[in-house]
Amino acid sequence: MIDLNGKNILCISAHMDDIEFGCGGTIAKYSKNAEIYVLALTANRKSFRGEIQEDRLIDEQKNALHYLGLNDDNLEINFEIAGQLFPEYRQLILEELYRIKKEFKPDIVFVPTYNDVHQDHRTVSISALKAFKRETVLGYEIINSAYGFNPNLFIRLSEQDITKKVEAIASYTSQYNGVTTTSDYFSKEAIFGLAAVRGARCGGRYAEGFEVYNMII
Repeated sequence: MIDLNGKNILCISAHMDDIEFGCGGTIAKYSKNAEIYVLALTANRKSFRGEIQEDRLIDEQKNALHYLGLNDDNLEINFEIAGQLFPEYRQLILEELYRIKKEFKPDIVFVPTYNDVHQDHRTVSISALKAFKRETVLGYEIINSAYGFNPNLFIRLSEQDITKKVEAIASYTSQYNGVTTTSDYFSKEAIFGLAAVRGARCGGRYAEGFEVYNMII
């Protein structure tokens, strides 16, 4: 049995909003009883020509984390890495993960699932598996890009935990622009629906599911 209480928990996201989708309910559940740190590895999205296509707003990320019980001191954002171009930045990402590992000394690390079709998410996952060989590493699900996701660890959550997750995700109002991105998976119904499905898998009303890559006890 894994216990997150009293642990140093590192949540790594390629883009702002990834961790809210992947483990927002878990953060809400444990924010008062664990030391949780969030690392967002980029603040924008670029085309292969280097043109900025989208800027996520830092205040949106901060507001989202406030709903989950964290404050600004729990967040760090990297401004050097260009979103959508993560494979080209893999060495820089790896060095950033080694740095945060040394500074924060996490017990448990949440990363995007390895089974994700988004090149940024997958690069983060691969790099984390190299950087955190001696820590527990769990892969989380991002509903619109995780294909072949096969959770084998579930964290049961309350309705309040999922409500906070919904509120956190709703902070990203910049993502509701249909020209920039599809936001159907931002809906309350989709978030609660997935939580109910994961809950049914583990005998609870709601849950988040994770893939276990490393388990250190």
